[in-house]
Amino acid sequence: MIQTSALRTMATKPASYRWMQLLMGALEALRASGKTEVILLKPAEKSEWKKALTKVHREMEGKIGKDLVRSIYKETGFDPDKL
Repeated sequence: MIQTSALRTMATKPASYRWMQLLMGALEALRASGKTEVILLKPAEKSEWKKALTKVHREMEGKIGKDLVRSIYKETGFDPDKL
């Protein structure tokens, strides 16, 4: 849990920094709980993971629509053709 004083300190930082601090705090809380194993992938592993997931994306197009999948790609800057 992030303390109020930490939130006040973060309020003076740029939004992206504050967001990253919140994410890192949440990640640390997950690790500290001992209930979840957090695995950080190396760049090559992350690339393979993305390649594997593009198959799932294609399968989901039939359920949620190709337009939604493409709009998510656009918003996140993800291009499966560049993998």
